Amino acid sequence: MKFLSVLRIVILSALLLFLVAYLTRWVITYNSVIGFVAYFFLTVLLLKWMDKESRPKTVLVVMIGTRLLLGAPAVYKYLNGDLWSLPMLILHMGGIISGYLFLRVKKPVNLLPVALGSSVALFMFFSGWDYWIHRINYGTFRGLINGSNVVEQISIADRNGRIIAATDIRGKIVILEFWFTSCSACFEKFPKLQATYERYKNDPEVAIYGVNKPIEEDAPEEAFEVISAEGYSFPVAILNDDSMLQALGVTSYPTTIVLNRQGRLVYRGSIEGAVLLAEELRSDLK
Repeated sequence: MKFLSVLRIVILSALLLFLVAYLTRWVITYNSVIGFVAYFFLTVLLLKWMDKESRPKTVLVVMIGTRLLLGAPAVYKYLNGDLWSLPMLILHMGGIISGYLFLRVKKPVNLLPVALGSSVALFMFFSGWDYWIHRINYGTFRGLINGSNVVEQISIADRNGRIIAATDIRGKIVILEFWFTSCSACFEKFPKLQATYERYKNDPEVAIYGVNKPIEEDAPEEAFEVISAEGYSFPVAILNDDSMLQALGVTSYPTTIVLNRQGRLVYRGSIEGAVLLAEELRSDLK
């Protein structure tokens, strides 16, 4: 393949990546599905355009290489365990490979990779990204855990310094929302936590606490005051011992934990999923 032909592919691939990013404003759900479609059509067009002057496999290799090169910072993160945007790169690659196979494989078999890639792209757009981000943040795709009995590990304190321990919550469905005062993402979840508390505040079978992890910048009683100032009334408690975080597997914030009536850890993830599970557990008691 001539140098100018390679250069054309590189430039067009780069322009496409930035155009998709601009149109989707880097919103990863849109970027993934639109990127798949865009790379598919670009690959088909380039293969038809350069059919007489280049080998199809060379076009494929140059396009994949260009995409990897342009995504080098992300690839470096993947190699270091930060896999947050990996599905987006895979879908972009899938668009390129699907376009190549669409022209190089006999009909109607050539439609299979297109159908498969499109199905994956749509799945990621509608729900797959939620599962993936949940997996990255909390270690599971849906948050459901068949955990051990951890109720004895619970040790938090209310505003008066009274310790809330296993004896206070044993036999109840327990929802613990872990947060800290400078966590903006945590405050975005508080309306949902408040609504959940309003629903169950008079239910003796359910206990709900917003568990604050103190940080150095916190003033005395700041965790309680900031929640009150925001107009929330759900119970706030302070974490007594960081070993409790390790026992519950809390590594990011916000994280919602659910314990069943037997004191077993059954959920770790977002507040939305925790509420759904709590509803199921409560229904089982009726």
